[in-house]
Amino acid sequence: MRHILILICAIAAISVRAAEPVRLVVSVADVREEGPPFKPGVYIDFVVHAPAEFRGLPLTAFAGTALRRSMRAKFPLGELFGLQVPVAIIEALQITKRQQADVQGEIDAGVRRDMISQIVMPPQIVLSELVTQPSAVEVR
Repeated sequence: MRHILILICAIAAISVRAAEPVRLVVSVADVREEGPPFKPGVYIDFVVHAPAEFRGLPLTAFAGTALRRSMRAKFPLGELFGLQVPVAIIEALQITKRQQADVQGEIDAGVRRDMISQIVMPPQIVLSELVTQPSAVEVR
């Protein structure tokens, strides 16, 4: 009975840990303004650097109706930022990683890139829905 109780506590601790937000280190690749047919507003394109399993993957943040100029001031191109993201974004990054691997596998098999119909869309998060606001990261 005691072993079952310990097992249940361990499973509960793991599931609580899995629901915690995850910290990503990203760099700014682009800040762009879009209109219809997209949701009108400013989008910030990031490239993930950490954790290592997601290195190089794209992530897009929707900044709403903010001015592009003000978003460029907050997010200069190439700057590193730490983001606390919900678990749903991590799951979306895992899907993106699998999709990119599938596309690369097709290319390795001899299919021309322009013949591959699957477009890998980066996960998207609303900037105001981040667990904590982005913070600059220094690399020494």
